[in-house]
Amino acid sequence: GPTAEPPAAAVGGPPLPTTLLKAPPKSITAPTKAPAGMPPEFLCAINGHVMKNPMRSPHGHVFERETIEYWIFKSGSICPLTGKPLSKEQLSLDRALQDRIVAWYIEESRRAQASAGAGNDLYSF
Repeated sequence: GPTAEPPAAAVGGPPLPTTLLKAPPKSITAPTKAPAGMPPEFLCAINGHVMKNPMRSPHGHVFERETIEYWIFKSGSICPLTGKPLSKEQLSLDRALQDRIVAWYIEESRRAQASAGAGNDLYSF
């Protein structure tokens, strides 16, 4: 099949543009830090960032989609945790986990609003 290697420039020809070399997605280089109290299962198994699109492997691990796709692009079809074969096609979106992450953020924002509003009641005097 096709390899992840960039095509070789013709001998004596101009160098290939560096845009052919895939750069890491911004979600990998500029991570979303996990808020305090966030359950660890909401974090990518590769880099610990909060997942937006949790992809479950057949080996039971969960990764952020962009992170595991970039890993497979750079390292080949191999699980970064087990070393077992792993292709993009074997990954599936864990919608239940995605829903739990969203629900956690909603609950956290409600908690933050409730605690912020506790001492700012216009009519407490």
